[in-house]
Amino acid sequence: MSFDYKNLDLVIDVRRAFEYEIRHIEGAKNISYEFTDFAREVENFDKDGHYIAYCNYGGRGGKAAELMRQLGFKNVAGMGIEDVRQKTGKSIV
Repeated sequence: MSFDYKNLDLVIDVRRAFEYEIRHIEGAKNISYEFTDFAREVENFDKDGHYIAYCNYGGRGGKAAELMRQLGFKNVAGMGIEDVRQKTGKSIV
């Protein structure tokens, strides 16, 4: 089964708040991977939901996605902001 980029529960911007303010995916929620207790922030999300965790180029987004998978999330992808725009059709604002 492939990841459904059009049927997402949440797009998570894992960058720092100032990076989010400069530009982000429309509708994304900012939960910094580095400056929050990321695991605690996402622990009550639906484990069967579909999520994208992203940063500028995919490093932090990939780490956040891997942590979410370790926490039991089944459908999570990590990537960079431009990949999110291309795969979902969502705008960068």
